[in-house]
Order: sequence, then C-alpha cells, then structure tokens
Amino acid sequence: MIRALGKQNWNQVASVFLINLVLLLLPQAAHASHFWTAVGSSGVVDESALGIYADTGFALTYANTGSLANITARYNVTETFVLAGTGENPGWSTLEMRSNAPTFSTVSVVLTRVNPLDGSTSNICSVTNDGLGVARRHCSLRESFDFSSFVYYITATLSRTNTSAVPTLGTLRIF
Repeated sequence: MIRALGKQNWNQVASVFLINLVLLLLPQAAHASHFWTAVGSSGVVDESALGIYADTGFALTYANTGSLANITARYNVTETFVLAGTGENPGWSTLEMRSNAPTFSTVSVVLTRVNPLDGSTSNICSVTNDGLGVARRHCSLRESFDFSSFVYYITATLSRTNTSAVPTLGTLRIF
C-alpha cells in the first residue's frame, strides 16, 4: 500500500512539473505568433494629398480627381506582443506589403527607425510594387526591433504617371 501511494505521488509530481513546463513555454509561443498589422486606410495622410486620396474601407488609393501628385501616408509601428513593457523585443524579421500597382503606377513602403534622443533615422527595410499589379511583396529587416531605445514608423507612397492607373495599398504586416 505504501508503494502504491508513493507511485501515485510520483505521478502527481510529474503532472505538476509538466503543467508548469507548458505554462512556462506558453509566453514564448505567444511571443512568436504576434504580428503588427495595419490596413492601408489607417495611415495618417500628408496634408499635400488632401483631396486626392480616398479609402475603400480598408485600402488607401486615389480619389477620382485626375491628380498625378503622390499620396504619402505614415503608420506608427508599436509593440503588439504579449511581453510588451518587459524590456523584451519581438522577433520580427519581415515586412510585408499587399498592394495593387497597375502599369504606370507604384506603391512603396519604407520602415524607419528613429532615435528619440537625437532624431537620427535609419531605414531598415523597403518594399516596392512597381507596376506588378496585385502583389504581396516582402523584405527582410536589416536590424532587429528595440522598442526600449527607438521608435518606428512606415512611410507609404502611392504614385502614378497616368490618371487611368489607380494604385492601392491594401495591408501592411510585420512578422
């Protein structure tokens, strides 16, 4: 009877150990699965594009004005992972842009890192859809994120050389 009780206790100890191990590893799994995302229409559009841009619910595009001026919008990149505020940084390595750039148009995005102490900037990734039609384009980040020391934003630019071309920025994602 003592032997059976000992074996039962061992099984309980092993079960508690496994449960704690799983709980310990869950934040790491959650950390790896959180992305930063934005729809094209959620950016802050430059004043120079007022009156020439439109949004289609989720996408940023040209309004039916006949303008050939560029549309520029900016997107603030923020921490989105479970461990926000802990000093740890996401393991993001890729910027993805989904867009439509028909012939005679371009959609491009640039991810920029800013040092808030001196205002210096560095571009760490850029993606362009230059007349490729509907496309999902990627770039690999040249630097890892460090939200404790820097801030980040994306600049998107839509341009066209013919008013029949209507480029569209659909989504942005960092993962």
